[in-house]
Amino acid sequence: MRVLRICFVGWAALAWGRPADSRAGDADSPKTPEVEILLRLDKTVVEPGDTVRLTEVIPARAAFEEAYSFSHDIVRIGRYQPERGRVVLLDSRRYEGVDPASDFDGLISAIGTAHGFGFDVRNRREKGKEFEFCPKRVGTYMITAKWLVQNGKAKSEFIESQPVVLTVRPPVDDKGRPVVKPEWLSEVRLDMEIIDADDKASPQDAGETLPAIKAKK
Repeated sequence: MRVLRICFVGWAALAWGRPADSRAGDADSPKTPEVEILLRLDKTVVEPGDTVRLTEVIPARAAFEEAYSFSHDIVRIGRYQPERGRVVLLDSRRYEGVDPASDFDGLISAIGTAHGFGFDVRNRREKGKEFEFCPKRVGTYMITAKWLVQNGKAKSEFIESQPVVLTVRPPVDDKGRPVVKPEWLSEVRLDMEIIDADDKASPQDAGETLPAIKAKK
């Protein structure tokens, strides 16, 4: 009887010392984060016509070796205000999506192929793609990227980036005054004025045609 009790106590102590069920440990352990595209601009403040390089990369250890499509979403978050002589940020209610071709030369909206695009950026830390473009209008833009990728024979999936911000300002003359060409502002009607983030007007005052502007009285 004494021997049996010792054996039972020994078994209980051994069981108590075992690691917890692996399934319970998995529930508490951090999950591997999804692959995210990192965007970098070689310049964040430029003038119309300047060349900008946009680098899009993922970690070198990521399983993806090519992308089947690249796309860009552009949101205008700032406009040039003549009365202030500078670009002003807009209230978030008046942000507007823009077609990359309308405001930039060389920045694609989307491109894809069934065979996949190889990466032209490769080093021991990252891999990805570079794009060069020139802004055609003044304003502030928020840029995000999305790729279609495939891990071997697995199902295709989209991966995305966080945004980067580019401000396009007009050049200035010898006296520091902004020099603005009409085509840089061609989307803004002459009878409209910009509402910036400090404007407390109601959303109805902004009208329906251009969410970032309202009619002058």
